[in-house]
Amino acid sequence: MSLIAYFFLRAPYRWVQNRYFPYRHGNRDLFWVVGGLLFAYLAILEFNPAMIRSFGMIIVGYWLYDRGVKIISFQTLLIAIGILLAFFPRLFFSLSFWFSTFGVLSIFIFVRYYEHWKPWQIFLALHIWCYLVLLPISLAIFAIFGWAHIGSIAIALIFNLYYPVVLALHLTPWGNFFDPYLIGLFETAEVKKVVIPMWVGIGSIVLALGAMKRKEAFWVLGVLGITTLGSAIYQIA
Repeated sequence: MSLIAYFFLRAPYRWVQNRYFPYRHGNRDLFWVVGGLLFAYLAILEFNPAMIRSFGMIIVGYWLYDRGVKIISFQTLLIAIGILLAFFPRLFFSLSFWFSTFGVLSIFIFVRYYEHWKPWQIFLALHIWCYLVLLPISLAIFAIFGWAHIGSIAIALIFNLYYPVVLALHLTPWGNFFDPYLIGLFETAEVKKVVIPMWVGIGSIVLALGAMKRKEAFWVLGVLGITTLGSAIYQIA
């Protein structure tokens, strides 16, 4: 959403800036405009914990970027989470907030070791990696799994196009065009109960923290995710 808003606002703002106030920092001004739009969207979503994490990281990330600090780092995540918990202590008790945070941590871990890959390779591999990393703790807590769950990697890739398309459709009378298909996807997906020990989920978190420093932990974390996936498939087969 931030990229789409920036894309549409950049040209008209540049024209106004060049004409009336060329001394202004254009990117900085546009960021705060886009940030205001994102905050309004956050309010519409009733301050969903996962979205609060995302919004907080955008604000902190830009503040650091504007000062020449590397933003794709564990320090950025730690600062953002610390600030958010200070302003919204209730987030400490939100599972969606911590799942969202763990997802970002898994992304940063992957980028740490494979940032030399081509962008399209990172894009595809991240979807698989994040799925495997979050699988142990999510199954340990929620204990449900289904065949459609395996297809979530492909669905996640499709949703990268789905979101901007739906956003554009909501500016037209066809905003609900995809709703029947999306509802049908959830209604037809059969799930079954599976048993993944909680120590496996906690172990994935410990390994992720270790992977911040050691590549061996990174590989063990991946193996744990694959093993968990195999166990879940075996239990529903």
